[in-house]
Amino acid sequence: MTVILAAKDKNGKPYIGGDSCGFTNYFKYEYGTKISKIKNFLIGGSGSYRTQQLIEYNKDRFKNINNEKDVFDFLQVLKDILRKDWTEREMKTDEDIDNNINFLIITKKDIYELDSDYSFHKVKIAATGIGSEYCLGAFTAIDKKKDIVKRIKEAIEITKKWHPFVGGKVYIETLKK
Repeated sequence: MTVILAAKDKNGKPYIGGDSCGFTNYFKYEYGTKISKIKNFLIGGSGSYRTQQLIEYNKDRFKNINNEKDVFDFLQVLKDILRKDWTEREMKTDEDIDNNINFLIITKKDIYELDSDYSFHKVKIAATGIGSEYCLGAFTAIDKKKDIVKRIKEAIEITKKWHPFVGGKVYIETLKK
């Protein structure tokens, strides 16, 4: 359970932030950052920790993202990784596999929202995760004159107060020039 928020500063530079709360069964714990650097982009995810780990440990299978075609290609590679993992797990356990992919990608100039049906959208602002509605509402209500990092942090902090499954340290990142 989590919230990830991506937005651009007044100069159009994207930033991505998220909480660090994790849940397993009935336990809440500090998961750490849910944002990973892969090639020339950052990706933040909510939902399946397994999917996040498969992305993290298969970084070499992805290529740079410079345009929408590259996002499509990223999703095709991700789908192949997930299909292989799911097939192996289903054969061993007869487990019903959840295709829960909720991710935000930022490049040096763009934000992409990835949906569980493997579609994507180029957006100016987006949030994903269980606290996404709270976070987007808080972010849009915060004074737009404030620094983008402070706005993202404040929006996530507000979300932590209102949603029991959002918590822990807040991580905010952007890509260096």
